[in-house]
Amino acid sequence: MTSKQIIEQSRILYFSGQIGAAIRLLEEHGRNDTDILYQRIRLLISNVFLNNQDVSGILPLIGDALKETSDKQQDDFRDQLGLALYYLQITKDQPDFSESTQLFTQVMDNREDRSDQAGLVDSCFHLGLVHQYSGERKSAIEYFNSSALLASRLGLELESVNWHAKLTHFGG
Repeated sequence: MTSKQIIEQSRILYFSGQIGAAIRLLEEHGRNDTDILYQRIRLLISNVFLNNQDVSGILPLIGDALKETSDKQQDDFRDQLGLALYYLQITKDQPDFSESTQLFTQVMDNREDRSDQAGLVDSCFHLGLVHQYSGERKSAIEYFNSSALLASRLGLELESVNWHAKLTHFGG
């Protein structure tokens, strides 16, 4: 199977409720493939969130990925690092989102400079998460709406934007 086929198969497994099988598939096939590694990290972080697990075990994997990737790929992995750091904070009584906000903002600026519109969908969405948990509902909605609008314009699937923003955060 090609990398693209492996990633698509992992998405099918993930959306059919088999996240463990999706992660195992990626682990088996992605030792030297940064696209597969990126998908694996995304699913590991999703698994952490969905199952209320500790995200700290994923941080070394992201750190290793950052050492071996190009600038654009580094932004993708930095974005995931920001998300992991965000998840570390949301369970705290006094969360500090400064690190994740800094990473998300830096990545968003880089993506804007490169006109990486698909990457900006994630950047806006992740900044929306930070603003939502910081109690800044208006800003959160603006970021979520920007993410959804941009994804729609690009013809991208909106599963995470719609699922998370509407169901989890705003009761839609």
